[in-house]
Amino acid sequence: AGLATLRQLAHPGTYEVLETKAQKLEEGFRAIFSKYHIQAVINRFGSMMTLFFGVERVITPDEARKCDRQRFSRFFHGMLKRGVYLPPAPFEAMFVSLAHSESDLSQTIAAFDDWAKRETLG
Repeated sequence: AGLATLRQLAHPGTYEVLETKAQKLEEGFRAIFSKYHIQAVINRFGSMMTLFFGVERVITPDEARKCDRQRFSRFFHGMLKRGVYLPPAPFEAMFVSLAHSESDLSQTIAAFDDWAKRETLG
């Protein structure tokens, strides 16, 4: 499996595809933060990202520990109810893979929008 993965990653353009997909997800989430006035930050490197609620930035472990873990828990369970399986804690990374289609990403963004709308309306 490891060799097959390395072979796949060696194809020209693979990392660019991953970057494009991850950027779409990040931008979709950021638009929702703005739309519903949710204070949150996404730290992303390539196809790996983390989401922290209730903080403006996370660079250090102390800043990460200041995030709103209760809101992240509601987010995790809300997304799970909508069929999106994400890491269960803000200290774990989510990954976008080559297997994720444009439709998968759009559905994830739509699920997040639905959750955020319900979260902010109470």
